[in-house]
Amino acid sequence: LATVIQSQGGVMTLEDLKNHTTTPVTPISINYGGPEGVTLHETPPNGQGLTALIALGILEAIQEQGKVDLHQTEHMSALWLHTLM
Repeated sequence: LATVIQSQGGVMTLEDLKNHTTTPVTPISINYGGPEGVTLHETPPNGQGLTALIALGILEAIQEQGKVDLHQTEHMSALWLHTLM
């Protein structure tokens, strides 16, 4: 790994890999789509994973409120894109 990174101009060394430590964390998650949906797991903050979970929660809430139904909205239409963005 270090050799490939160095061949591309990177500075990682074998010593860097030897000194690396990992801290196990409990993932954060959200269920999207109810019992038949999916559960998305992300690494807890500091990262963009929290943003993805919040966005899915908002998307599910606006669908539950009847503000949009993505299953009935034309794929790639302005409403579909606006909702997802």
